[in-house]
Amino acid sequence: MKKIILFLAFLSLGIFLSCSSDDGNSGESPAPQNTFTTKINGVQKNFSNVQVVPVVYPDYTDLDVTATIAGSPPTTLVMSLEKDNAEAGSVYYFAYTENDISYESTETFSVILTQNSDNKLKGTFSGTLADPDDPMNTITVTDGVFDIKY
Repeated sequence: MKKIILFLAFLSLGIFLSCSSDDGNSGESPAPQNTFTTKINGVQKNFSNVQVVPVVYPDYTDLDVTATIAGSPPTTLVMSLEKDNAEAGSVYYFAYTENDISYESTETFSVILTQNSDNKLKGTFSGTLADPDDPMNTITVTDGVFDIKY
């Protein structure tokens, strides 16, 4: 009798350990794939890490978006906008930083939002960014695209 109980215990343990919850359907949604790419002075930049931080005010919420390229030196894009507002001008801040120089949007810089709702940001951007400490030091931004789920 002891042998049968011991055999059943080992059999049960073997079956339990052979079952895997790693079947690809854990019930959780996969992490969103965010896209944030552009060309800076003709050089392709693909930002691999994108974070969106809501900043809540009494009457509205802003979104601070930070996209980075790891490496030395780190490269960063920062965009600030009003949540759930896709109207022209709702992106009120845009900056690119590389080699410890920050470039900010100028009159010729444009961000076009095609979606700013349901925790999704989508749009395009292009134009000229300038160093605020040296306005003659500019960079050209082309083919800017973002598609972010947060």
